[in-house]
Amino acid sequence: MYILCKKHESIIFCMSDISVNQKLALAQQIRAQNAQNEGDMSQRRQVLYGGEEILEENRSLRSFRIRMIVTILLVCALLLADQFPPSFFRFDMNQVYEMLSEDFLNNKK
Repeated sequence: MYILCKKHESIIFCMSDISVNQKLALAQQIRAQNAQNEGDMSQRRQVLYGGEEILEENRSLRSFRIRMIVTILLVCALLLADQFPPSFFRFDMNQVYEMLSEDFLNNKK
């Protein structure tokens, strides 16, 4: 049932001596071994690199969500401050807009 291949020094199957069921079983074993090897490689990659691939994607998505929420909250705070005229931390809205415009122009240069 087995043939020793001298050229490669490995055992190969003589396909004519194997039934269809044995071929299917062999294919299933190969697929299972391949899946196990991929899982092992993934675990080793995570140990070696600290799982940076997965964490980097999650980190960037999480960072984007946080920045978006903070931006929305700041815009809402400015709109609310504009609706209630007295002051916003001792500044009126004209002063806030002037400071934001000045800061934007200084960072643009």
